[in-house]
Amino acid sequence: MGWEMEQRCNGSGLGAGHRFHKFRSFLMLQFFYKHPLPPSLPPLTPPSGLPYKVLLGSHRLRFYCFKLLCSERVLVSLTMRSVLGFLGVLLAVFPAGGSVVSKKYERDCVPKNQCNLQGSMSIINTHIHRIGVSCCNTDNCTPDLPTLPAVSTRFNGLVCRTCVSTYSGWCYTDDTMQCTGNENMCLLQTTSITGAVSMRIVLRGCATKSLCDLSRQTEQTADRKVDMRFTCTSGTAGLYSG
Repeated sequence: MGWEMEQRCNGSGLGAGHRFHKFRSFLMLQFFYKHPLPPSLPPLTPPSGLPYKVLLGSHRLRFYCFKLLCSERVLVSLTMRSVLGFLGVLLAVFPAGGSVVSKKYERDCVPKNQCNLQGSMSIINTHIHRIGVSCCNTDNCTPDLPTLPAVSTRFNGLVCRTCVSTYSGWCYTDDTMQCTGNENMCLLQTTSITGAVSMRIVLRGCATKSLCDLSRQTEQTADRKVDMRFTCTSGTAGLYSG
C-alpha cells in the first residue's frame, strides 16, 4: 500500500519595502524505515504565512510557507552569503515489504561551505538518513536537485552505540550497531525545539564525517527555535565507550 503527500506554495511578499531573495540552497533528506513509523509529531506552524495543503489518505493537514530575509540571518560576507526562499516539496512513498522511503525537500539559507554537502546517518540498524545539498547564488534562482550518497551495506568494522530518545536530553544504551560504508563516526545528535511546540530528540548511531563537521546548526523564526548539535567520535572512546 502507499500514500502520497502533496504540497503547493505560491509566493508573496511580507510587506512593502522588503527585498527578498528566493532560495539558493536545496536540501534533500531521504529516510528509510524497516519497521513501523514512529508516532507523528505535532506540526510546527508559524503565526503568519501562506498555507498549503498536505493530503495524507483521508486526513488533511495544514502547514505554512513563509519568506525570510536571508541577509538578516547570515552575517554579511560574500563567502557566507546565501539566500532563503520557502519550503519546497515533501514526498513520502511506502513501498511493499514493510520499508518506508520518505523524501523531504527544503529550502533555506545556508553557509557557502555547506553547498554540495552529502552525508548519511544510521540508527538502530533500521533507519538510514541520507542528506544532499545543492545551492545557487543569484536572486530568484532555483538550485538543481541535490545528489544523495549511495546506500552501502558493506560493514566497515566500526561499532557504535545506538538509541533514540524523545522529550529527553540524553540517550544512553548498551545496544550497539555495526556501521557501513562511509559512516565511520559514532554520532550523538541532539535536537532542541523551543516555542509554540517544545521538545527534545536525541539520537545515537553511525554517521559520515560530513555530518559530524556540521557541529551545530540553529534556525529561528518568529515563534520557534531549532538547535541541532552533532557530536562524534571514531568509536574507540567517548560515545562508544559510554
